[in-house]
Amino acid sequence: MNNKVFMGWALIIISFIVTNLAAQENIKRNLFNDYENLIDEIRKNNAQILSPENFEKAIENYKEANALYDERKGDIVKIRERLEEARKYAERASEVVQVANVTFKGTLEARDAALNAEAPRYAEQLWQDAEDKLHDAARNLEDDDMED
Repeated sequence: MNNKVFMGWALIIISFIVTNLAAQENIKRNLFNDYENLIDEIRKNNAQILSPENFEKAIENYKEANALYDERKGDIVKIRERLEEARKYAERASEVVQVANVTFKGTLEARDAALNAEAPRYAEQLWQDAEDKLHDAARNLEDDDMED
């Protein structure tokens, strides 16, 4: 085989590989994009603080779906199941966040003021105690335990 023919075939193969990789990335983007946006949205709304269990489960399911896709170990049905579980938990977190923003309005305003005053830096132990109590209250809210 002469050099020109070899170079021609090499370019065709490289072109095929690049096109295939781009197509795979596009498929992944289409499959995961809505879920990424949903998780970004609940993160912006402090779901990790106000609905920590639902937030953690949403992230966990999303990561599992992503790993299944990246490792090519899961079929599309399993990946979609994980993504739907992530959506379910993210939507539940969003609902809890809405209730928490009303229920904990004064607490969240005080927390924001403490953050602005750099409380974690200047009163580390008091800050951590308050954060622990907020997390406990948020977990009770998630469990619909309004009494506690």
